[in-house]
Amino acid sequence: MSFSRVLFVPILTAILLMLPFTIQAAPPDHPNAPAAPGGSDARGITLLDDFEDLSGWTIAASPGARLEIAQDTGRAGRALRLDFEFQDGAGYVIASKAFRLRLPDNFAFRAYTRGEAPPNDFEFKLVDPRQNVWWFKQREHVFSGDWQPMTVKKRHLSFAWGPGGPLQDVAVVEFALVPGTRGKGSVWIDELTLEEREPAHTYTLQPEVTASTTAEGYPPAGVLDPVHTTNGWRSGALAEDQWLQLDFLVIREYGGLVIDWDADDYAVDYQAQVSDDKENWRTAYTVRDGNGGRDYLYLPDAESRYLRLNLQRSSRGRGYGISRVRVQSHEFSGSPNQFFEAVARDATRGLYPRYFQGEQSYWTVVGVGGDGREALLGEDGALEVDKGGFTVEPFLFADGRLITWADVEPVQDLADGYLPIPTVRWEHEHFWFAVTAFAAGKPGESALYARYRLENLSTEPR
Repeated sequence: MSFSRVLFVPILTAILLMLPFTIQAAPPDHPNAPAAPGGSDARGITLLDDFEDLSGWTIAASPGARLEIAQDTGRAGRALRLDFEFQDGAGYVIASKAFRLRLPDNFAFRAYTRGEAPPNDFEFKLVDPRQNVWWFKQREHVFSGDWQPMTVKKRHLSFAWGPGGPLQDVAVVEFALVPGTRGKGSVWIDELTLEEREPAHTYTLQPEVTASTTAEGYPPAGVLDPVHTTNGWRSGALAEDQWLQLDFLVIREYGGLVIDWDADDYAVDYQAQVSDDKENWRTAYTVRDGNGGRDYLYLPDAESRYLRLNLQRSSRGRGYGISRVRVQSHEFSGSPNQFFEAVARDATRGLYPRYFQGEQSYWTVVGVGGDGREALLGEDGALEVDKGGFTVEPFLFADGRLITWADVEPVQDLADGYLPIPTVRWEHEHFWFAVTAFAAGKPGESALYARYRLENLSTEPR
């Protein structure tokens, strides 16, 4: 049988159905299922729990896991503290409370969190009276030691399990931790609120664009010209401190920016800043030592009325030029993978791994039997050194150009046709390139070896 059929298997999406227990959601008239305390304020925000009282909160933990809850100093007043320990690196811990909530058409749950804990999956769950579960999962979440806002919008929630039906009512709110490794720690939660939001709709307005200075014939609005009938914007002064500002006219959700700079006069140092009132600005992204060309700014869940590029240092001290600015939807930065998929679609094929092009990628496992650490060698020669580790992607520069997996026909085989030592070869008119990987050693002490071999097939030196 061929190497590709035996060892290269397609990457499949694993669906894990975690059903270790049945959640007993309190019905609407249950005495332990209180309605939200008080009504919403003028902004449509309802305080669900300020944690000045922990009554109603219950805990659950899987075998090998431990969870305790307590009150502690909060962001304002008191907070809920989760003290947990995962003894074997598996399982879950859950803190939950019953509520009676009728959800508006569009909404966002908000809370403040901080932690002193190793990276773990942090989950926010909603359970309705029919036992349907929706969740928002932050994988391998790294908690800050300072209070940070957490926002869970309606579109962030995905259906987990249950009999089905729309998310309209909430009977139980849960905070859960699932370990990535053994360890213990503490997580603090404060100011849990529910916000009623305007119905979600596609942004159709035309932003107003202004700038600190403008050169004649290069208006600020030119950066939004989709067909490049204008020359974009150029600053009208040589001062280093300049700005370009977009007014969306309403508060708008977006996920990032794509900026095309002037070939000669671009920002080396700059910031993307956001504001709702044009007075109080928050820095959402900072670039240092930029090299011009096209910049992709990752702005997950950005939301503001105003967006400003605060330009601080130019490439040659002669002002700034921007030919185009594209404001991206929230899907652009829905996850790091979605972001790089968008970047890869914009780039020459081969500059990014095949899976960022939305194409099936095949691979083989490289490791020692009985060892939990394994590497993956992809069909194009990319080597992922360990689960969740970095990947080495091969590139060659020959005859004045970059050669990638998209320029060759990769061939896969095994040593002597059957030994578990895989090789991926790039066969080209002028050269032969191969990546070979294998592992050796005792389980738990094994090492990964990789050999890269390049052979010139022509008589000319390269």
